[in-house]
Amino acid sequence: MLHTKDEIIGALASYAPLELADPSDNCGLQVDGKDEVSSVSLILDPSLDALKRCGGDFIFSHHPLFFLPIKRIDGPLAKKLGQLLGRQQTLYSLHTCLDFAPRGVSWRLMDILGLEEVKGESTPQLRIATSGCESIDELSAHVACTLGTKRLKVVDSGNAIGKIGLIPGSGFGPSTIEWCASNGISVLISGDLKYHQAMQAQDLGISLIDAGHRETEYPVLKTVGEYLENSFEGLSYEIVAPELPWDFI
Repeated sequence: MLHTKDEIIGALASYAPLELADPSDNCGLQVDGKDEVSSVSLILDPSLDALKRCGGDFIFSHHPLFFLPIKRIDGPLAKKLGQLLGRQQTLYSLHTCLDFAPRGVSWRLMDILGLEEVKGESTPQLRIATSGCESIDELSAHVACTLGTKRLKVVDSGNAIGKIGLIPGSGFGPSTIEWCASNGISVLISGDLKYHQAMQAQDLGISLIDAGHRETEYPVLKTVGEYLENSFEGLSYEIVAPELPWDFI
């Protein structure tokens, strides 16, 4: 069954309204394509490799294709646009508005890890939860197994496992770590941990688990896909898994 591009966009806007986005972000329509949609491809990043593997009429990406104003079209951007325009595929992105949505990126990470939300303390971006794990080693092993990753960065500050903060993507900012430590959070799970933030966490007595930017955000694609499938009869979706841009040696 065919649906229209505008119907898909309307459903996505209801799930994660564009008004929730950070003012500096570029959420919404990135490239306009054909009006009729029979299938949707979901990707984390609009890399050239991911776009080539997308077979859907409509492509949903978490990260936008355009972050900054465009001065010229050449190189990889020209190839990406050629790929999309040649196939008449629509590209639509929900970035920070999906981060801030009630059932967005952090909610999905908490849900897939099977954690219990602490009512009244979470925000859509920062979920606060508890776990049955009794040590940082047990919690780290659970996170790694659930997210399918073999490599974690773990800062073990020696504290008991109490409240756990979750910010998928890149959430280890100095002010965030300080806030979490000051508000009784014993472990913060996110990605993109840097050296100085790890040292800061040790000084503040808060443990950190860096499970990866990609790994902590990727689960939300299935949530969005299932939402669209349930919203539109006969609409199919595929998730195009992102590749890591580096190897571990």
